[in-house]
Amino acid sequence: MKVYPEDDTAHPPLFYEDRLLDRLHKLYPLRRYNHGEGVMKVYSGSRDAKGNTVVIVIETDGEARQLPLRLDLANHSPTGFEWGYGGSGPAQLALAIIADVINAPEGHRPPEFFDEGKDAECRHRAVKLHQDFKWRFIAPLTKDQWNITERQVREFIAEQAEHEARHEAMADVKDWSQGTPS
Repeated sequence: MKVYPEDDTAHPPLFYEDRLLDRLHKLYPLRRYNHGEGVMKVYSGSRDAKGNTVVIVIETDGEARQLPLRLDLANHSPTGFEWGYGGSGPAQLALAIIADVINAPEGHRPPEFFDEGKDAECRHRAVKLHQDFKWRFIAPLTKDQWNITERQVREFIAEQAEHEARHEAMADVKDWSQGTPS
């Protein structure tokens, strides 16, 4: 167990579940998500009069904040977000949205202060999923203003987790049928 120097909170070790989807929900707790009413965040992008992009997160309480670039995870586009094609700006936007939804910790701490389990897994998951998310959600955006809900992002993440679980199960079956222990 590691302790973060700035807030002195301890994070417990990870215990992996049999199913990848169960693991996903345990590793990435739902932040400000009301299961009963379906209240969740909205990611909103727009262009100003000069064509500059602005992306904000509207929290469940109605407060808005700017979405951080998350250059600590990958430096696709240090100049900012973009959408409507498959380049570096859209990749940075996809990464930032995924990281925000799964609560991937920001990497402004030295790597030795990250919890080797949860933090590393969240950061890895965000990086792993963002390119597929970019092609599914960000590249097709053609408007100067758009909204993506947290629900859409969570459904995408769950779909990807189920796909990974099926792929792993098929690999296990293949190994077993060939007499190779998994």
